[in-house]
Amino acid sequence: MPYIKRVHLAQQQFVEQDICAGYMSETDHYPYSKTDVWHYLIEGFVRMGRDFANKYFEVIKNCQ
Repeated sequence: MPYIKRVHLAQQQFVEQDICAGYMSETDHYPYSKTDVWHYLIEGFVRMGRDFANKYFEVIKNCQ
């Protein structure tokens, strides 16, 4: 993924300016398939779901 660092930086900058936004940095640690580097393994999708839920609750506390 040649531009992923640039994308992550733009996302982080956006979140810094909007209290109703959240950034999930845990995605770097989700396991990928060895044959398909664009998609997570099932374990990665489960972890992503948990992380989304946790970030959602964090954001709604800050955004009210």
